[in-house]
Amino acid sequence: MTELHEVAAGRVQPDAIQYDLQRLFSRNRNVDIVTDEVTHVDREKKVVTTSSHSFNYNYLILAMGGEPNTFNVPGVDEHAFTMWSWEDANKIRRHIQDTVEAASNEHDDAKRKAMLTAVVSGAGFTGVELVGDLMEWKDHLAKANKLDPAEFSLYLVEAAPQILGVVTEKEQQKAEKYMLKKGIQIIKGNGVANVKKDSVELSDGTVIPTHTLIWTAGVKANSDAAAYGIEQARAGRLVAN
Repeated sequence: MTELHEVAAGRVQPDAIQYDLQRLFSRNRNVDIVTDEVTHVDREKKVVTTSSHSFNYNYLILAMGGEPNTFNVPGVDEHAFTMWSWEDANKIRRHIQDTVEAASNEHDDAKRKAMLTAVVSGAGFTGVELVGDLMEWKDHLAKANKLDPAEFSLYLVEAAPQILGVVTEKEQQKAEKYMLKKGIQIIKGNGVANVKKDSVELSDGTVIPTHTLIWTAGVKANSDAAAYGIEQARAGRLVAN
């Protein structure tokens, strides 16, 4: 998952970040790989029921991961791209390629500009890595579609007052200085408030015309975990001892 941004921004081919579980565990005779859908977990009898089988267990580890947290921002589910799976990354990759190609044949200046504008919402590691890869990819996209790289616009939008909140202030400043030097427009303390098919509205009312909003602004626990009846904490995380 830490390399999804490389697929989304065309740095590597999609199969470069995939691992075959059967091959990975082929020499471990005490490991069975089962592809199935879990339909019920009986924690008292210690039985996991799937669509095709049932499994008794001594210990059950829920490693279902998470999913994007949209914070109920209007339009995100309908019009934004999330990046939480291999399929998401491929979808972003194809969308950008198709949109840039279409822009090369678009004669309406305003629409063309919106098509060549990408907004990344969320300036944690994922958002910063992604916008950095998009920054490098745009030159290749421009050349392949006979466009001027200067026509492309990249925005990094963060609701908090600083980017990369988990690193030191010095590191934040260094990353921000580098991105600004490379032409990335950074907006801090002003998050996404509304998303439409061809524009993004920020909290202060600023509207950015764009056909590409990539949402990396938050995560929450896998919503399927709610069915297991385990106590939950912030963002749906399961409480453990």
